Amino acid sequence: MIEYLAPGFVYTVLKDAWSAWRRRRRSQPHSHPQAVDKWRLASDEFTLKEFAPGEWLEDWETKKQMENDLTRKLQKLSSGYLLGENPQPSSSLKLDVQKAQIARAMRQELIEVHIHAMLAQGELLARGIPNEAPPHDNKPIEIRPPQWQYLTFSVEGQALDSKGETVYKGLEIGKAKGQE
Repeated sequence: MIEYLAPGFVYTVLKDAWSAWRRRRRSQPHSHPQAVDKWRLASDEFTLKEFAPGEWLEDWETKKQMENDLTRKLQKLSSGYLLGENPQPSSSLKLDVQKAQIARAMRQELIEVHIHAMLAQGELLARGIPNEAPPHDNKPIEIRPPQWQYLTFSVEGQALDSKGETVYKGLEIGKAKGQE
């Protein structure tokens, strides 16, 4: 029965819903840029420690170190194999490296999602340099909380779009004044 609805009826319903939503949005006061006590570079370890739960960050650092150690060991054995000094590295070592990479990536994702949620809710504010900005015009601009529904936070200090491309670089984040 629904497929027989007149297109004009569907258009009218959608238009009325859109108009009601716009009236409600216009009646709400516009948010002005909030002040931040201190901007911190998003890729800095101390910034991450301040805004991410401590045990997550410690676990991420541990997993990163384990991944680096295993990768170095694999590279050393592989280079020795190429020179004829060592036997070929075992597949279990390669598997251990992959497991360590996945474990680190999962913990990093958890931290990024946590900080992203704080940015989207307005608990944290961010500013960054647009990726397409020319080198002489590298003044950071504010990234408003609604923009974070289209952006993803990265611990490398970047805001990425849905394709994984950098939209803002050199991110700085800070706690909005009035937020605990």
